[in-house]
Amino acid sequence: MAGMKERMAGRFMRWEGEVTGDPIRRTEGRLVEAYGHLKRAGDQAGLPSPVGVASSALGAALKETVTRLVNTLRELLQTVGGLLRTVVALLRLVLVALREGLMAAVRPLGRGLGSVVGGAAGSVTP
Repeated sequence: MAGMKERMAGRFMRWEGEVTGDPIRRTEGRLVEAYGHLKRAGDQAGLPSPVGVASSALGAALKETVTRLVNTLRELLQTVGGLLRTVVALLRLVLVALREGLMAAVRPLGRGLGSVVGGAAGSVTP
């Protein structure tokens, strides 16, 4: 029964155009009726419906979009992971530099305090 609604609507539109004398309505009726016949022939031949074709195309486009989105997010996560590893390495270098700088700054104080404490200790001991 595919195309029955279009064929009936086309016949009614054609009749309406004849009654009112409207040639455009008559032509529209013929076109809608012809579409109904084509739809019935397409369904009988096993051709997919326009809605089925559009649905398949939409599904394929959606799948491709989601795939691209997932791949982009994966690349973004890899980039963020690389950046985090770089930041950790830089922080380690900063900590090492601070520790060495602090030791270098404290070392003269330690020598000075050591000589003062050693001198005082040497003077106390017999």
